[in-house]
Amino acid sequence: MTPEIATAGIEVFRKSLERHRQPLAKATIYGGEPLLNRPVLKHAIPLLRQMRWEGQEYPLQILCFTNGIVYDPSVTELFLEHGVSVGISLDGMKEHHDAARPLVDGSSTFDAVVASYKRYKEAGLSVGISCTIGKHNADHLAEIGRYFMEELGAPGVQFQTPIQMPGNKNPLYVNMADVADSAWDAFKTIRDLGGEEGLAMRRLSRFMEGKFHHRDCFAVGGELVVAADGSLGPCHNATIGGGEHFRGNVLDPNVNPERQSNFIEWHARMPVNMPGCHGCPAIGLCGGGCPYNALLARGSIWEKDPQQCGYMVKFLNQLLEEVWGRYSHSVEQGAVAPVASYS
Repeated sequence: MTPEIATAGIEVFRKSLERHRQPLAKATIYGGEPLLNRPVLKHAIPLLRQMRWEGQEYPLQILCFTNGIVYDPSVTELFLEHGVSVGISLDGMKEHHDAARPLVDGSSTFDAVVASYKRYKEAGLSVGISCTIGKHNADHLAEIGRYFMEELGAPGVQFQTPIQMPGNKNPLYVNMADVADSAWDAFKTIRDLGGEEGLAMRRLSRFMEGKFHHRDCFAVGGELVVAADGSLGPCHNATIGGGEHFRGNVLDPNVNPERQSNFIEWHARMPVNMPGCHGCPAIGLCGGGCPYNALLARGSIWEKDPQQCGYMVKFLNQLLEEVWGRYSHSVEQGAVAPVASYS
């Protein structure tokens, strides 16, 4: 990406927010690895912080995702100056992380990533951990969660559902239904240590509010992605493999992503609009999973995400068992009255 495209992309973003009088918004800086393009990073962040729009009520949230291998003190100062949060990709302890994220020569990256995490944190930045689930760590998620909380002092962790690569080329891909118990154990471990696990909580928070979880992915109506060439799409993963879901360009002064067919289609893609999802007991919690995963595995974003169905049924059962257990305990302690039964 060039500074010119970054500038134009920020203006397209600002106009979109203004059209909707959006009170709060977030700008997320992805790669590849953003710290490999520091000139554009240092150009874009001040522009984002200065950005204002009609209807704004809260400061723009800015998040930069990094693999943590590259560290630059000047970038840390930039983040501090402009209130940028940092997300670091860390797939567990050394044996887990290095199984998935070595350098091209096979050497370890774990120590460098942990060192970057600690330096960001010591500098006073808000730092989160993103941990992708795969064959390398799926059996140890609770242990990994405990490590993040107790050893690294993380406020929580965002476990990421595995995504297949084009041509089924992800050797670490696992089916979430097969690791649902491990993911639930990790959620409980992190919760009991006072932290938050995002994979479960983004659904549970809606459940606790008594609300329907319509979408599980920002790409479904909540994300505007600017690719390196300036084209626009709804999903940062969909830039892989040719970017067929990216159209228009930020350098076009008349571009309006909300009128583009790719955004219109992805905006509508949620379980209530998918006949194959009707009647599913988990429809209120599911959110439809990842459209990109459905596209890769089954050829269309309108197909079911193969990661989601079996996993969400197990998740629903785990949730009901947890709620029933808590209720039964409260009845035994006399804290609540038992539910009336009728014959």
